Amino acid sequence: MLFSLLVFACNPSKHTTIDPPKNTGNCQQITNKPDFRDIRKDPYQLLSTNLVGDCLELKVTYSGGCEGARFELFYKQATDLREPSVHVLLGFTDEDHCRSIVEKSLLFDLTPIQHKNQNKVQLILDGQAEPILYTY
Repeated sequence: MLFSLLVFACNPSKHTTIDPPKNTGNCQQITNKPDFRDIRKDPYQLLSTNLVGDCLELKVTYSGGCEGARFELFYKQATDLREPSVHVLLGFTDEDHCRSIVEKSLLFDLTPIQHKNQNKVQLILDGQAEPILYTY
């Protein structure tokens, strides 16, 4: 029995889920960046998007499981649209060389993109067909 526990514990292809608590106090800051050209975007898959109060929740999956994976959300004002809108891009730096499939929930604080005298803004997320309407 001990042998089977050791074999199971050393299995290199496991599936890990990392979910932070669902409250806005745990939201990461977002960064205003007028140019998205130099943002590192290692491979990941976006599973879902959700608004949780003033936070944007992004569920992602990627290869990893150790340490060294870092996500950041960048935004820039969209000037080509009539409604208040921002372009958002999820940057991912993956220096995690483990091979497990990780599923992770990321929370980002949207309060910096709120427009004065408005109560909503469209989030145009890179790679998503439909914008996300953030009301505040």
